[in-house]
Amino acid sequence: MNWITQLFRRRQMCDDLSEEISEHLEEKAEELMAAGMSREEAWAAAHRQFGDVTQVEEFSREAWQWPAIETVFVDARFGLRMLRKNPGFTAVVILTLAIGIGANTAIFSVINAVLLRPFSYPHPERLVTLSERAPGLPLIYIAMANLEDWRSQNTVFEGLEGFRETDVAFTGHGDPQHLAIRQVSAGFFPLLGVKPILGRPISAQDDKANAKPVVLLGDSFWAREFGRDPGILHKQLVFNGEAYTVIGVIPSSRCHLTWRKTDAFTPLGLVENAIGGPMHHDTHSGIWAYARLKSGVTIEQARAEMARIAEQLEKQYPKTNLGQRVNVAPLLQRMVRLARRPYARGYAQRSRGGRTGPVAGAAGGRWTHYQEPLSRPAG
Repeated sequence: MNWITQLFRRRQMCDDLSEEISEHLEEKAEELMAAGMSREEAWAAAHRQFGDVTQVEEFSREAWQWPAIETVFVDARFGLRMLRKNPGFTAVVILTLAIGIGANTAIFSVINAVLLRPFSYPHPERLVTLSERAPGLPLIYIAMANLEDWRSQNTVFEGLEGFRETDVAFTGHGDPQHLAIRQVSAGFFPLLGVKPILGRPISAQDDKANAKPVVLLGDSFWAREFGRDPGILHKQLVFNGEAYTVIGVIPSSRCHLTWRKTDAFTPLGLVENAIGGPMHHDTHSGIWAYARLKSGVTIEQARAEMARIAEQLEKQYPKTNLGQRVNVAPLLQRMVRLARRPYARGYAQRSRGGRTGPVAGAAGGRWTHYQEPLSRPAG
């Protein structure tokens, strides 16, 4: 008899064993009665000669080679009966297990994302994130005009590119749906070393105010909505009632760098149409920035340079840049913060033009303060 049969026919085998022992005892008793004993005396003598029936059954079950598994099944059945009899205790046990499994899954997701799987970008140790800060506000979004000044005046970065996250209504292709969009400057993908898998990236001409709207689709969105059809190139998609021309497809899984997955990418320069032009230093409209340090430049040197530029802009634009400074932090440090966000309380509230937290009351509400600082203010 193979072990699978033994495992799933335990009850029948036990019944057969008990029946065989009973037949053996009965035969022995009949033999003793034939020798002149009464029935009661014969049964007692048969049991004495046979030994402890329960112990014999236990030894026989152990000889079937699977006592440990049988014990597990018995314990499991007993545990289930006890849980069924105590529904309140059962609820507490299930809730505790759910919280424990969820917490461990979340922790592993963070460790896997930021420690076990290093960035798949060239020289990731040189990637940094930039933001602004002001008196009483450790971290605020970047003004578009400040971003342009940083880019033109710094000498420590190979590239410095901005991005902004928002949502759009996608219509004209099946049921209307909301999409997660990232608006990026023209050098965003070259900065990370990510190339389109179809078509071309966003160009400097695309990344200007009043330019013709174009869009790069994320590969996941492209596969989900268009079945990876290469014919999507040069077609128009309608976002928020405006037509965008598809110029390519990008591997979006390499471009998230936040907890929020992105469906498509559009030029950041179009934001200028909404805020009234690049000279608005007082409009902090949901923009962050990434930069790549030049070879041999340390993050301390970058912080010192950005502090110098911020002081210069403060003198040049005292009404809008008073007290404003620049936060510079390693991108990995930002990723650790952002990886925790889906599991933490207090998601940033949505607002027009991006995801923002509480709007600061200072300076007539022109600064938008992010709810969870990504790093300590530095330099």
